[in-house]
Amino acid sequence: MAKRKLDEVEGGPAVKGGGPGAPAKALKKGGADFFDAAEWGKAEKFQEFLDQGVDPNSVDEDDDPVLFTLCMKGHAGLVERLLASGAEPSRLNDVGFTGLMIATRQGHASVVKALLAGGADPSVKNPQGETALDIAHKEGKGECAALLAC
Repeated sequence: MAKRKLDEVEGGPAVKGGGPGAPAKALKKGGADFFDAAEWGKAEKFQEFLDQGVDPNSVDEDDDPVLFTLCMKGHAGLVERLLASGAEPSRLNDVGFTGLMIATRQGHASVVKALLAGGADPSVKNPQGETALDIAHKEGKGECAALLAC
């Protein structure tokens, strides 16, 4: 399999799916391999992408930032690396959630801690009017709630 350029933008690598004859949807910034490294916690490969200049605010085919993948999967160390590379810590996704809200919902206290240390704003509200602390209470995530209450 040929290695893709790491800094491809729209018009870059095609995403699987859609069936024969369907137009290929292009990933924005970063590429599928960057998101694969994030999802599976491949720290060395992930750092390689960052070192080669991949945008830390890269989004996938659903317009979700790579930060959200890390928050969902609980990769606190990679969250720290991404934030140090310039990722927006309080960025909203298309449904109005932040990475902090996602990490809280998943109960990833180490990620919540990394996001807060990296400048994430715990006062941001989702469309339902909830902050990450509200989500922690609602979902029974006591360790995350304790971090967010400080």
